[in-house]
Amino acid sequence: MDAAKGPRIFKRQELSERLEISTYKLEQILLDTALDADMVNQDFVYYLDETNSWRKPLVRLDADTYFCLDGRIAGYGFYEVMFQILFAKYGTKFSRNQGEYLEQLVYQMFSGEAFSIYHRAIL
Repeated sequence: MDAAKGPRIFKRQELSERLEISTYKLEQILLDTALDADMVNQDFVYYLDETNSWRKPLVRLDADTYFCLDGRIAGYGFYEVMFQILFAKYGTKFSRNQGEYLEQLVYQMFSGEAFSIYHRAIL
């Protein structure tokens, strides 16, 4: 959790090595999760104007450098990106059934061998 605290600037190659995934796969993820620096809140002039900084959690400073304000705050942006990807694939069916899809996803995540769930009866 400490790694999520505070602003971070990182290079794509460093993140690829830390996560142990190919730079190609990481680039695909970063395309979905980062805004170009000059696009962040570009229409914001007055406090009632629309912002877009919450839609994507990362800011692309240049071709290989990214900025994350705070992992705890930016988490919402990752969920927004996932929602947009799923909505593009499933359309309004996803919106109507997102609770069911989420339950299925959580079930699949925790039904693997890596997790074991024990129930205790409360007496």
